[in-house]
Amino acid sequence: DIQNHRMGKEYFEVSPSAVKTISEAINEKRRIIAVGTTTCRVLETIADNIKTLTIHPMLERQRIFRASLIRGWTDLFIHPEWRFKLVNTLITNFHLPYGTPLALVYAFACREKVSDAYNEAISRGYRFYSYGDAMLILRDDGI
Repeated sequence: DIQNHRMGKEYFEVSPSAVKTISEAINEKRRIIAVGTTTCRVLETIADNIKTLTIHPMLERQRIFRASLIRGWTDLFIHPEWRFKLVNTLITNFHLPYGTPLALVYAFACREKVSDAYNEAISRGYRFYSYGDAMLILRDDGI
């Protein structure tokens, strides 16, 4: 039952250069690519912090000054009711059924399209789980 599930906490650190790069990508309306579900969870956890750094380009020096290390813990559970704030591209493995990573993938893309991709992967003998084959999912919903 996803309504009652509590995620375990994971520690993260996002370097000042990564914070600056993400802030610039937001300002320039470029894709924010999460490589893996954990990275996606971290980026969504810090989305509000990062978006406060996206200020007017005339204040570039201030933005560079404000870009600093962000660290903490995330227990964010992303499931189909989640509305993404930052990430609009995801590279991830093919996950096992009924797991929280698959719930995140279903939140990121239409369940029907993900199921079609999984059926195709099964028919072609793709490897699932860690160190398996991966997929690239692109969103174009104005994030």
